[in-house]
Amino acid sequence: MSDAGPRDLTYMRRVAQDRELDVTLTDATEDRITIGFWGPEARAKLQTVVEDPAALEPEAFPFAALRPIRIAGREVTAFRISYVGERGWELHMAYEDGLAVWDALRSTGAIAVGIETYANSRRMEKSLRLQNADLRTEYNLFEASLARPKVKEADFRGKAKHLEYAARDHQPAMLCTLVMTDNIDGNGIARYA
Repeated sequence: MSDAGPRDLTYMRRVAQDRELDVTLTDATEDRITIGFWGPEARAKLQTVVEDPAALEPEAFPFAALRPIRIAGREVTAFRISYVGERGWELHMAYEDGLAVWDALRSTGAIAVGIETYANSRRMEKSLRLQNADLRTEYNLFEASLARPKVKEADFRGKAKHLEYAARDHQPAMLCTLVMTDNIDGNGIARYA
């Protein structure tokens, strides 16, 4: 499970208990891993390490599709998605296959960055909000001062409530965003939150 996993597992357990469902929920967090592979050259680089490069072409692998692929002889479930505003994939695999896949991806010249880089700075550039980091569930986008200036015309679940919140003269809560203007410490070293 990712950062929201413990919350989701707790929610599912509560729903199962409240509804008296006869289900078994298993936390398989340590059985699987995910590597995000994004950027303007993601497709070209990934094509150099998969067994079937043509399978990654846009016509064969449209946005939001899931496909099995093989990297370094390992089975990988590729999910063509992006949270960072650039094309790319989430690559899901068995834990024991992770290092071989990682090494293959790094052999392409791809630069490894941590979640704080792609999930925060790049995601925020795209105006995506990360629940439990940028936005807690008890606040809406307007209260958190994170709403986009426009609402898409197409209907979506929650649109009516979103528009209701937007129409308020005053939000019941207002949060602020802190901006770091100087990241150099006393020793002259650049530090990042």
